[in-house]
Amino acid sequence: MKNYDKWKLATPEDYGGDLVSNCCGARVDNSEVICLQCYEGCEPVEDYEYEAIQRENYLESKADAERDER
Repeated sequence: MKNYDKWKLATPEDYGGDLVSNCCGARVDNSEVICLQCYEGCEPVEDYEYEAIQRENYLESKADAERDER
């Protein structure tokens, strides 16, 4: 691996993602930390972090639904 540059091995997290709101995943106005979709004060998170949280919530809901079926 001595011929690889660091950028070839980088992930999106290494470059940083866009900031989105934790409530709905819409872009966030950095100057006032306001969600540009619901216009409420939201906690800004990286876009990849929001996607991971949403996936975790989906898997948890799916597991709950499967438990309820039994």
